[in-house]
Amino acid sequence: KTLAFMTAGNFFGEMGIILQVRHCATATAHEKCEVFRIGKDTFMGVLHSHSELCFSVLQELCKRLRRADDEICNITFRNIPGRIAFKIFELSDQFGVPDEDGTLIMLDINQWDLAEMVGTNRETVSKYISLFKKEGAISTHKRHIVVKDLKKLLAWK
Repeated sequence: KTLAFMTAGNFFGEMGIILQVRHCATATAHEKCEVFRIGKDTFMGVLHSHSELCFSVLQELCKRLRRADDEICNITFRNIPGRIAFKIFELSDQFGVPDEDGTLIMLDINQWDLAEMVGTNRETVSKYISLFKKEGAISTHKRHIVVKDLKKLLAWK
């Protein structure tokens, strides 16, 4: 299951440091990137001495907890097309930029990735992407999705 896509400036691995436990998730780079490792003592020292950074980390952790809550609700209360539609909405909210046709999701994503995010298979995602396109809710260009009509997209429950 893909939990999140990270971009420049994001951080991960903080749970292992703060809770002093191993985390079950792994990270994979989909493109060339630079990753910096900060040791536990340094990280905790910076948090203790820089309250503004501590609050920034706390704010990000709260956002992640909120996304996890949304994910639990999504899986529990939505059917598969609703989960796919809502994930596209979330990605457009997080990675979208205005485009002449709607909101372009600036994330190199394929149907396998989307399937992993919503807990289904690629064939099911392909079926509903086609239906969303036919309905005029979205369009696709290479490996990018454009949300054309948010109301039509979110009507899928």
